[in-house]
Amino acid sequence: MKFSVKTEKFYRKDIDGLRAVAILLVVFYHLFPDTIRGGFVGVDIFFVISGYIITTNILSDLEIGKFSYSVFLFKRIRRLYPALLLVLGLGYTFGLIFLMPKEFAGLAKHIVSSLAFVQNFILWREVGYFDDLPQLKPLLHLWSLSIEEQFYIIWPLLLIFIHRQKKARIPILTVFLFLSFMMNIASVGVNQDFAFYWPFTRFWEILSGCLLAILHKEEKIVWDGKALSIVMSGIGFLMILFAGFSFSRFTQFPGFAAVLPVFGASLVIFFHENGFNRQILSFKVFTFLGLISYPLYLWHWILISFDYYYFGQFNLLSNKFILLILSILLGFITFRFVETPIRKSKNFPFVSKRLLGISFLLVILAFITFKLKGFPLLKERELPSEARSLLDPEFGGNLAANWREHSCFLYKEDRFERFERSCGNEGGNVNVMLWGDSHAAALYTGFKAIQSKNRTFGLWQYTTSLCPPILDFDYEMNQNCRINNAFVFNRLSNHKPDILILQASWDWGRYEVKRNIKYLEKTFVKLNSKKIPRVILFGQSPTWMRKLPTNIVTYHKVFGRLPSSYTSFGLFQIEETRLLEEELKKTAIKYNIEFISMIDILCPNNECLLYVGDSVQNVTSLDQGHLSDLGASYVVQAAEKKIFPGN
Repeated sequence: MKFSVKTEKFYRKDIDGLRAVAILLVVFYHLFPDTIRGGFVGVDIFFVISGYIITTNILSDLEIGKFSYSVFLFKRIRRLYPALLLVLGLGYTFGLIFLMPKEFAGLAKHIVSSLAFVQNFILWREVGYFDDLPQLKPLLHLWSLSIEEQFYIIWPLLLIFIHRQKKARIPILTVFLFLSFMMNIASVGVNQDFAFYWPFTRFWEILSGCLLAILHKEEKIVWDGKALSIVMSGIGFLMILFAGFSFSRFTQFPGFAAVLPVFGASLVIFFHENGFNRQILSFKVFTFLGLISYPLYLWHWILISFDYYYFGQFNLLSNKFILLILSILLGFITFRFVETPIRKSKNFPFVSKRLLGISFLLVILAFITFKLKGFPLLKERELPSEARSLLDPEFGGNLAANWREHSCFLYKEDRFERFERSCGNEGGNVNVMLWGDSHAAALYTGFKAIQSKNRTFGLWQYTTSLCPPILDFDYEMNQNCRINNAFVFNRLSNHKPDILILQASWDWGRYEVKRNIKYLEKTFVKLNSKKIPRVILFGQSPTWMRKLPTNIVTYHKVFGRLPSSYTSFGLFQIEETRLLEEELKKTAIKYNIEFISMIDILCPNNECLLYVGDSVQNVTSLDQGHLSDLGASYVVQAAEKKIFPGN
């Protein structure tokens, strides 16, 4: 059976092989993020390939005077929409059946933005500290498709102009590439989310492929000798692999780091007259995966996301392999029975117009769904009356309402000067100081609750988002973390607390734990030099696969009843969390630091507390891990005798 479809004038098997490498990096990164930690660079490889292929085809038409901008756009619709409409349509159907109203409304909004090719802008606007987990956004991966199409609305017109400048084509294109690259460099350190999602900070990657196409067409650079070709292509391939396995979610990206996969892919594409490209990358398995890479890309993430929503057990290895096989199978079926017949159609303007008509209807349906907030009345009928309020998108209000935002709880853009004098007050015989990240800010409400009820003690709060209480530590996700922590450490001499509480999300990931424990040990040494009477390290709070209100509703959908107050349903890697706490406890004891286990309090017998008391509305968290005010009160009251012994 033959899988190739050669409807384009230009085709290279090795480029389909390179597509296979790119899609495998992306898929395995999403399925096995602790192993293929930098697999996200596969998208950058796709950008380079896309620029090269499409520019080569446009140049071929320009050379014979047959290029039409409208025909180009019709062909783009015919190329992209068949698989995209199938995935979005089935995604909408699945969402209607299984998602909660808020999540379904979010999916509908993303369907509209994906079909309008502005998904990157929508995702950029949604970025925030309390943004949903990536797995809870089934169409998250379509940001890259939006950037490509924004580029291709402009590029053909610009290429027509460049093509007429016979002697200045490469210099002009190089200037555009350089400007985009410098915008990427200038913005990545200031606002990494902007650099990641905005088109002008990404266009240089596609332009790299465009430049290769012009160089090949003009034969400006001619290399003699297959030995040099295979060496350069091999170096490029190694650069891609190095980026895929050494980068991580903490890498400042795109920035200079993106040069590695982009330049690596460029070398593989440019130096192709060799055995590596002709035999290894052109191997049938690779070309097959390359041919189905687009529908495979569309399917894999939406399957992962819905698996996460429904089962809440994404850490199961069996689930991951099932998702991998299912993604490849659906990718092939979509390619063979949806894409291929439509791409072979001769009357592509008519086909493209029909596809546009279908997409318009889907946009209207999704827009109505978004405006009606995901049809909450449909879902309410399925739930007992006591749980219906959990469907309200505003349930619980603002999680950080009592954290004293921008004064005693700083966000990553806030420097230590924002800390106010009201962050602390002395009182009673004992003064407590709370230092940490947003999890410590959540814990503050628990201390405040017992302080107002039956205890008199001073309480200071110095907390910063994405900033564990570790000294001399450059935390990649918060550029102000180091200086803010230095300020808090210096305040210890002024406040002279009787009890210092350290709390944070200590779950840095498997590769970061050992490194960060060393920084934590150095912090303990410096704290001991301050002669603080008591230092208490709070452990890691449990992490849930989805927001707790949603988890309760999903439990009811799966099992037909509401959960008991303790459950393992939807818990994320509880055994790994216990092991992490053991490591933290061992380190604390080594330096005479007291330790209080969050897991022992909240998760006896590997089942964790969903809600306090008898009502499912009294959730211990409003998101996947930060304690609610009720949850914080429960934890502090449970640990009260350890914190204030003999009082």
